[in-house]
Amino acid sequence: MAKQRVQAIQLDQPPVMEFWDMFDYLQDNEAFGVNHSVEQGVYVVNFNHIAQVASEHRQSMLLNTDIKNLLKSGRMRKFVSVKTVRSVVNSQFNSSLAVGSTLSKPDVLRCWVFQENSES
Repeated sequence: MAKQRVQAIQLDQPPVMEFWDMFDYLQDNEAFGVNHSVEQGVYVVNFNHIAQVASEHRQSMLLNTDIKNLLKSGRMRKFVSVKTVRSVVNSQFNSSLAVGSTLSKPDVLRCWVFQENSES
């Protein structure tokens, strides 16, 4: 019983778990993914991009101030910082375009960075 309590304490709150489930689903089902990082165990999230991709996949995703605050206190994937990053997703998208295309996406985005918790 004590082991079950410890496991329950280590879990994230349900809205945070739902967010990461949707993130993983979109990462697996979007051509270039939604994780703007190439580094293993690092998750770089641009909320505008993930909302757009969720909509394209006809998925409802709650991205308000409450979920953002909950994500900051996540346990499985710990919040690191908000920073400007070079997006691997946009880089891959842009490299797939024809030469001279005007559809390119910005190379640099403002994103939230999360790190996989090595203790879990």
